Amino acid sequence: MKVAKKDVGFRTITLKYDGIGKLNEFEKKLINSYEDLHLEAKELSDDINQFSKAFAALEEHCSDSQKMISKTDKMLEKMYQTATIEKKDNGLQLNVSDIYVPSMELVAKGIEDYNKLPDANNKHAEPLNILQMKIINDIEDKAAHINMFSKTYYELNKGDDIEELDMDQLRLDFTDFLKCHEELHKQWMELHADFTKYIVEIFNPYALYVSSFGERYKKLNDAAMAKAEEVIDTKVKRIKNYELPANSEQMTKYAAMLDEAGVRGNGIYLEMSWAAIDRNDTSAIMDIIRVAQHKTDALRNVIYGIQFKINDIPLSEPMGSRQNIFMSPKILAWFAHLGEIPMIYFFIRDPGTGSHCLFADMILDGSLEVIQKPDEGATYYGFQPPNINIIFNRLFEGAVHFLEFCYGTGVDAKPHVDYAIQCFRDGFQLDTMFPRPTTFKYEDVEEEWRRIYRR
Repeated sequence: MKVAKKDVGFRTITLKYDGIGKLNEFEKKLINSYEDLHLEAKELSDDINQFSKAFAALEEHCSDSQKMISKTDKMLEKMYQTATIEKKDNGLQLNVSDIYVPSMELVAKGIEDYNKLPDANNKHAEPLNILQMKIINDIEDKAAHINMFSKTYYELNKGDDIEELDMDQLRLDFTDFLKCHEELHKQWMELHADFTKYIVEIFNPYALYVSSFGERYKKLNDAAMAKAEEVIDTKVKRIKNYELPANSEQMTKYAAMLDEAGVRGNGIYLEMSWAAIDRNDTSAIMDIIRVAQHKTDALRNVIYGIQFKINDIPLSEPMGSRQNIFMSPKILAWFAHLGEIPMIYFFIRDPGTGSHCLFADMILDGSLEVIQKPDEGATYYGFQPPNINIIFNRLFEGAVHFLEFCYGTGVDAKPHVDYAIQCFRDGFQLDTMFPRPTTFKYEDVEEEWRRIYRR
């Protein structure tokens, strides 16, 4: 008796032959058919393994994409929350030059990756759909081939057609083949069930969300543009709430000074160099305010508590015989830059000085008339209703963000906002007019603050 083994990839066939092992034509055809069943099973097994790998790649792609999507969505939402709307060419556009996102490059990269996702999704999903149909069809075809072989096998008896082949061994080997094929079919059914569940519960909702990106992006843009009527002034920038590590340059430089000033209770005194004015550098005041936000006692001391003196003013600066610093274009430009964040007004000790943050740019561009009276040795401003409206609007904008700045610090913003409103009403003598002009109240500021910041 001769035993023959043949590895056909899917499994190893083991058969026995009587005598010398020389097969007749019928036996050769039977063995070839049996080997064909194994080759078909090997093809099916390879396809199932390929499908499993492609399915895993689809899951990994979606998982990675969802992380990118989440990050990009957050950046876009933050971008549209913090960007300002400005006028340009008699229209409106979103100004994203100074927004609270890691970088515009990351935003642009996120949008680019977002737009590539539909093609990437199809690239991963289409081969799976094709392979799925092939496997389903092949399972039906191969089952039919196995049934056909089974009928042939069971009808065989050792007789004229079978001379050398050991039928008992073929029966044992065929039974083992059927078990292996059944396990292969079971593997596919489990894999296909997992795939179907994943497609319905995860991939389809994910793909739908990706496909609606353009619509969501447009809604964000439209919502931002819809606030155009709420834009108070194109020269105003919103203040941001800053996070400063304890070892940051600003904390290291100003924390001790703020603590000492807080103990004395007499505010902060700064001597500004002309070099800072000349290069339009407001960082010293901004950094002090940023640090104070992290120190409640210091913040109370800094509100209406910063006073400064400008040193080394060149004699060439046109300030007149009375040394009026607000006749200097460079000093006015510095105040205008400071006033781009109108909340700064709430930190300048002298209301007359602080108010220049809100209208210095009008002096520079000529929209606010400067009246010189040499005989009185005085300078006046010819405020007109449009100037006053802009100033109150800027004060309102500053007050809204002053509330947000104080949020969570323990500082009550209301008395400071009420004081600011009254200072400007007194300055413009609004309470002496009849009928008495109305301006915004603290309650208006709080309502807008809650709306914008969802507090």
